[in-house]
Amino acid sequence: MSHQVPTNVDASRAVEGLGYRSPLRRALGAVITVGIAVGCVSPIAATFINVPVLISSLGTYLLPEYIISAVIALALAYIYSELGSIYPLAGGLYSVGLKVLGKPMGFMTLLVYLVQAVFIPAVVALGAATYANLLVPAIPVVAWAIIFMALSGLLAISGIRASGLSAFVFVGIEAAVLIVLTVAGLAHIQQGTSLFANTAVIGKTVGPVGFGAVLGAVAIGLFGYNGFDSALNFSEETLGSSRQIGLGAVRAATIVIILEILPIVGMLLAVPATALIHSQNPINLFGTTVLGNAGVTIIEIGAVIAIFNATLTEVMQFSRILYASGRDQAWPAAISRSLAYVWPSSGTPVVSIAVVVVLGIILDIFSSLANSITFIGVDLVFLYLIVAIATVVSRFRDRSLERPYRMPIWPVMVLVSLAGSIIVLTQQTPGEILSMLAILAAGLIYYALYLARKPDWGAGDIKAMARERE
Repeated sequence: MSHQVPTNVDASRAVEGLGYRSPLRRALGAVITVGIAVGCVSPIAATFINVPVLISSLGTYLLPEYIISAVIALALAYIYSELGSIYPLAGGLYSVGLKVLGKPMGFMTLLVYLVQAVFIPAVVALGAATYANLLVPAIPVVAWAIIFMALSGLLAISGIRASGLSAFVFVGIEAAVLIVLTVAGLAHIQQGTSLFANTAVIGKTVGPVGFGAVLGAVAIGLFGYNGFDSALNFSEETLGSSRQIGLGAVRAATIVIILEILPIVGMLLAVPATALIHSQNPINLFGTTVLGNAGVTIIEIGAVIAIFNATLTEVMQFSRILYASGRDQAWPAAISRSLAYVWPSSGTPVVSIAVVVVLGIILDIFSSLANSITFIGVDLVFLYLIVAIATVVSRFRDRSLERPYRMPIWPVMVLVSLAGSIIVLTQQTPGEILSMLAILAAGLIYYALYLARKPDWGAGDIKAMARERE
């Protein structure tokens, strides 16, 4: 099961060496791919969603939680980069699970990703729609969500270069908003750095925050960084070596962490603690405090752009996973052929893009269903655990395997990621865990009854085409 991918090999040759031909268009520079991955995380959206929740439990003692979550996220990113450099395929971590852990676990990894592909774009579009409705109330939230999903689909189909550049520009705007807020906050310091010590304002009292409370909030912070692995899903469309493509995950994670932590520092220094604690919208309060009423408008416009961009990049990345599953023949022949179809004029997997968009629109129409999905956290933990296990298996079983990129301080990164995954799993409810287990059980039944009987599934399309010619 080992595959030799020399460090200096161009990624196109590496893909062929792994048994695939790639009709996808290799047109992205490594910088653009990293920008797409940052947009997939959407630091503005993560900050807007997480800060109110964290303040309610930790008061103003936010930095330790953000830093601990960042350490775990970086450990995961280094793991992703090593494995992604060995297997620079469009399926990203799904392809890693398939190649390292074998077909049954590969399909389980695919299922974990597909749960995200069904629900996350719809939920993100609803988030963008909520802010757009504040700016233009005449258009209902659901209508805005449908508009954003449709626009994302059209941009994604237009070609990877056009959609990638659009995403990169939107990320630049998002970063500019966060940097402006940070600089304005540091220019309006109203309190000292004591908020970074071991006490915090919680409710109406001042007291120490226990380490257990901080660990209990790690799941929220870690999910706020999630999405940087999407850089790997564009491996077959990114120019350069396998090493550079793999490093996209680490670079995206680093940028995301900086863009999320710096505004928090500015907010904690610029906004009086008591006001921050009792605010219904701490981020808007931050904007008003340092930039006046215009600050709120800037934040809301930035949020719409950033979260729309997250919708676009989610559609782009999940369509690549669907495409990879079709190319691997994970479904009945007609479905697999359709999902793997690449439109020659644009070089994009149009059917896979359309599937993600249509599912998102359906869920947005029934918005209560999209918002009721609570087991995504468990889904993400399963992905973390699968990839950590894959790293251990790869290091011990495939010791002679050439690794274009090697993570530093092995096995510390794996131990940190496993510890983080366990911490996050303890924060999920039994019902959420059971829901995810039920999905995986259904997938195992499908695998046993259908996929296990298909010898060509997951073998690479070059080998499959050779058998068809025979």
